[in-house]
Amino acid sequence: MNTPTFHWQLKATVEHSPLGDVVNTALAQTSAQFCEAFSEVKEAPNSIVSFTTGYTLWWSTEHHLNEIHRKEKSGAGEIVSSHGPLPILFFARLKQRIRELSGSDPLLMRCCDEDGNSVSVESWKNLKAELIRMGFDNQILDDVYEHAKNIGFVQRLFDESCCTEAEFGYF
Repeated sequence: MNTPTFHWQLKATVEHSPLGDVVNTALAQTSAQFCEAFSEVKEAPNSIVSFTTGYTLWWSTEHHLNEIHRKEKSGAGEIVSSHGPLPILFFARLKQRIRELSGSDPLLMRCCDEDGNSVSVESWKNLKAELIRMGFDNQILDDVYEHAKNIGFVQRLFDESCCTEAEFGYF
């Protein structure tokens, strides 16, 4: 049996084109958001984002695994379970930001499993299913859901800060 892996692919865009600018902005915003929100995420020289679990997404002028070409904004990569769930959440949020910034789904980014089958990570339901397939347990899923709320991947149903502990119990 194959070890579950999550793969991502970002299609090439033309530098300084509207879609190229969207990808560049989405990468910058998502990276900054993750670096600010999570102590496990750092910026390193020539990296877009680096996770303490061992996964790093690099800027490059070539085409290698887990790298994004600086001019073309294209790349591909692989995430394994030992990298933890945050890199997968990063790509789910990146895909969401590309869609939000472009006003549509330009199909610039594709996610798939180790057999090349498409994987959707565009909603919490789909992201959760992918995390379960990757072998993450319920405690980790609960943590990732909280992270997803904190970065805006999923919408809060209500503002928890407005409630006292007693009032919160009603929910």
